[in-house]
Amino acid sequence: MVPYEYLATVDVYNPQKEAWRDIPATPIPLLSHGAAAVNGKIYVFAGYQQGGVLFSDVFVFDTGFHAVEAKDKLSTRWGELKVGQ
Repeated sequence: MVPYEYLATVDVYNPQKEAWRDIPATPIPLLSHGAAAVNGKIYVFAGYQQGGVLFSDVFVFDTGFHAVEAKDKLSTRWGELKVGQ
């Protein structure tokens, strides 16, 4: 079994440059957290702090990179994606 690891690092991928870069770490390392990128910002939410304490705040990181235009891309529902496999 793989040991649990609390993470504080934040990596940002820029698809235009096809490159990753680090941005400042979260103030609190988290385990089993969620993250979403919206309009150039990364939102990190939920998860657990060390000691098993539930994290109830949201960290927001401004990457300075805004979304690529969704030209020729159609939205897909998860069920449709699974059926297509």
